[in-house]
Amino acid sequence: RVVQPGIVRIFDVAEHDDRPWIVMQLVPYRSLRDVVADSGPLSPRQAASIGLRILAAITAAHAGGVLHRDVKPGNVLLGPDGHVVLTDFGLAVADGSTRVTTSGLVVGSPAYMSPERARGQAATPAADLWSLGATLFAAVEGRDPFDRNGTLAVLTAIATEEPDRPVRAGPLWPVISALLDKDPA
Repeated sequence: RVVQPGIVRIFDVAEHDDRPWIVMQLVPYRSLRDVVADSGPLSPRQAASIGLRILAAITAAHAGGVLHRDVKPGNVLLGPDGHVVLTDFGLAVADGSTRVTTSGLVVGSPAYMSPERARGQAATPAADLWSLGATLFAAVEGRDPFDRNGTLAVLTAIATEEPDRPVRAGPLWPVISALLDKDPA
């Protein structure tokens, strides 16, 4: 549905043994999560460059009527020459699709779930942008913006608290802070 250089190509969706399978492009790059874990946090300039490419992918997905719903460092692949690919559209929903999640079920990565989703509200394009902010925070700080002990504590912090104070974000902090605003509007 969406073709953009920063989005993994999905070739087919099949069902086998009553389970859906997604056939997608092989992207042999390392994830942002792995790069930060192995080499340490990125500089604000590096994170900003990656963030702009993620934003382009999210914008293209939204223009095509697709919400990603799981933007996080593990789903951002970093290739040579600054190539960035947003992958894992397994939780994505498209305009006009029916909701496939069960009420009360946490779908996605709690540390990167927007406040409105943490409160059980529907995902909107703003939720993907909030997750971009959390991803950028993790890229420059080397940890999640609401790093707490346990899923419930993380979701509560996301819904009710301000993000942890950054140490390394520098000039990128105003952008990250605005993306992590609790109000999706």
